[in-house]
Amino acid sequence: MKVAKGGITILANKKQYLVKITPIVIIGTSIFLSLIITSTLIGHWNVVNAYAKVMIANRDRTPITLDDRMEITFDLKGIEGLNFNKAEFDYPKENISITRYNSRFTVYIKNLSPKNRVFIKIKNIALPYSEPHEYEDKLLRIEPSVSSFENITAKLIIRTLIEVKSTLYDIPFPCYTYIYLSDAKVDLKRNYVVSTFKNIVPLQIALSTTLIILFRKRNKPWATIILSNIAVFLYIFGGKGWEVQVGEKTWRGYLLALCSPLLHLDYFHLTSNLPFFILTGTLMETWLIKKRTPRRYLKLYFSPFLFTLFFYGIREYFVIEQFLVGLSGIIIAFDTVLIVYIFKHLPIEKLSKIDIIAIFLTGLGFYGLFCWSYQIIQALPYMNELKKREIEIHLIYGLLGYVIGSKMIGMNR
Repeated sequence: MKVAKGGITILANKKQYLVKITPIVIIGTSIFLSLIITSTLIGHWNVVNAYAKVMIANRDRTPITLDDRMEITFDLKGIEGLNFNKAEFDYPKENISITRYNSRFTVYIKNLSPKNRVFIKIKNIALPYSEPHEYEDKLLRIEPSVSSFENITAKLIIRTLIEVKSTLYDIPFPCYTYIYLSDAKVDLKRNYVVSTFKNIVPLQIALSTTLIILFRKRNKPWATIILSNIAVFLYIFGGKGWEVQVGEKTWRGYLLALCSPLLHLDYFHLTSNLPFFILTGTLMETWLIKKRTPRRYLKLYFSPFLFTLFFYGIREYFVIEQFLVGLSGIIIAFDTVLIVYIFKHLPIEKLSKIDIIAIFLTGLGFYGLFCWSYQIIQALPYMNELKKREIEIHLIYGLLGYVIGSKMIGMNR
């Protein structure tokens, strides 16, 4: 009997050991396979050419004619030797005329009615590099020259776009995007797409695998896993969504506005948001929402998404043809909900080990939010109106999280 018990003990120890090392083996295998896959795919990733688009809008109440002698010069910058020599220009000749130079062109406005706009499309801009990684740290852009700024601020709205087009197994998508918006006084660069493919995709697969293994069958953070992977996929293959804002309103623009929380401006924006979204989203799904009914999910998890989609996505695209992007507002709402729950509804006298871990992780998320807030406060005197508006919007998300958290009084998790 003793031998039998000893044998059972050994088998139990082996089982526990296997349970502990299985996640490590799976994660390691996931990273290894992902690196092989991404390295293989990148070998079939080629740059084709560049495409540019310019929007010129009359913001004034009076028409602009030839008598106004309104002209804007645009410079192509960022890569030495780049030019428009073989590029194809498409524009409304009844409204504007263009004089093309080596790496710049000048637009002369003939007739532009109030609140009207014209578009210039530039195709097949030849590029010096065929490898997408060559454009990782470049600042390829089309911008109005300094001499044109006075005309722009007085009567015109200028938006420009340049994309480096590439193909991966004949699937076309831009591997670099730069946007200039004179009305928002910002420029936006979607960069390090190759680095996202090589580094973030393997980590995302490994992290998703970990979360699936770590939690019980009925308690897996499926929504967080799916949404975080979609965010990475959209950054690589879908751009950041700002492209549609250099153009007329279209169904594609409204579709991207619906995806606005999952779109990101640049590599830093994506990589700084993803970890905190996965952290707070996982806590919301696995710790806070115990009874997984559709109504509970809609109220606690998806309400910040719906707020973003319709108020800062669809509404803003309809009104000003722009929309906010990124998961930071969702993160603030989630973290606020968790903090409110801890201080208002969690029975402190009955804390379990899971509760203590969840409180620690919530504090970790709040620390990141606190550091971000401290930097914002320091930079506040030097910020433009757009940045100040972003801060106001993030405060609204904090208030939204407080409201959601406060409504949980008496709710059975």
